[in-house]
Amino acid sequence: MPIPNSTASGRTDAGQAPANEGGEIAAIERIRAALPGAPPGQVWIGDDSAVLPGIRSQMLLATDLTVAGVHADLDLVGLDDMGWKAVAVTVSDVAAMGGRPREVLVAVAGPPDTDLDLLYDGIGLGAARHGCAVVGGDLSDAGQLVVCVAVTGFVPKAVLRSGATPGDFLFVTGPLGASAAGLRLLRQAAPQGHGRAGAIGGTDAGAGAIADADADADAGAGAIADADADADAGADAGADAGAIAVHGVPGTTGSTSRAGSTDDVITRRLIEAHRRPVARLAEGEAARLAGCRAMIDVSDGLALDIHRLADASGVGFRLDQVPVASGALADEALAGGEDYELIMAVADPARLVARFTGSGLAEPVLIGVCVEDPTERTLAGEPLAPRGWEHTWS
Repeated sequence: MPIPNSTASGRTDAGQAPANEGGEIAAIERIRAALPGAPPGQVWIGDDSAVLPGIRSQMLLATDLTVAGVHADLDLVGLDDMGWKAVAVTVSDVAAMGGRPREVLVAVAGPPDTDLDLLYDGIGLGAARHGCAVVGGDLSDAGQLVVCVAVTGFVPKAVLRSGATPGDFLFVTGPLGASAAGLRLLRQAAPQGHGRAGAIGGTDAGAGAIADADADADAGAGAIADADADADAGADAGADAGAIAVHGVPGTTGSTSRAGSTDDVITRRLIEAHRRPVARLAEGEAARLAGCRAMIDVSDGLALDIHRLADASGVGFRLDQVPVASGALADEALAGGEDYELIMAVADPARLVARFTGSGLAEPVLIGVCVEDPTERTLAGEPLAPRGWEHTWS
């Protein structure tokens, strides 16, 4: 998901952009219609990863672009953060299929004076954090820095977006809105001279542990959940990369939160959720083993990605709540995107919860249910329109 408020992206505000009637989704559909379709037993365009036959398991192929000024604001984050993110967001597509990554190919195009050493520091750390190896790539001069990552993965049987059925329960792996909130905090700090990544260095564990409600949010605010979660169980964002010092970031008062953490810790977690997201590989695998019928990662905002799952499955949904990361706003949880939590549709919620807790993962959050009428798509009884990030292809 590109950064909100980016001049390159043209987006006006986090979580405020409705899905385009044309736009990226329509462009993808035109491309899919123009190309040959997948043979039986394979999945090509239309899911988080392509699914191909393998020897002992299915092979997964996924690719993503990360563009400076669109997906990463280099006035706020470092080149190493951009490299990490480029790997993590692509690996997240493998997680959404219930699989594990194996190899990474990285192609970089950019200005000749780009600090490749710093960029590849982040790429290497991101690959190591997600258990995969960088095995090749390409370099090219270009006017704008672009990192293209392709990931191979494997899975016994992929979980698709298209498997949900009426009556299935909808879960999410954790609180939402942390990345958008982290970006907001970085931007608030920037005018005080702390906008460069060097002023907020390193990384820290936790992608946002506690969910709370923003009372001033728009439609469905009453359903935005106040739900505590364990910051260290399955929700660590860049936990292996060291400490972070946050100075001049608004909201860092040193007071103690409900969970016993300081506001400093919450702020650091929000910033790291944006700078160095972590794909939910263990959670995706646990969901698959628990019989998950459909799954998608929250890359462009829950209020958009839940529609993508419903469209692929031919169902509607009735949501009761949305968990919000501590320090995030309700609208950031609904439409901010880049959380890379997983939305899961399951027939047996007790089995899912038992699999997660038995694996040492944070308990997933029940948010609603799939319904038969594909036009019924609500949050707290009110219509939930598709809303999140889309590129503006004509």
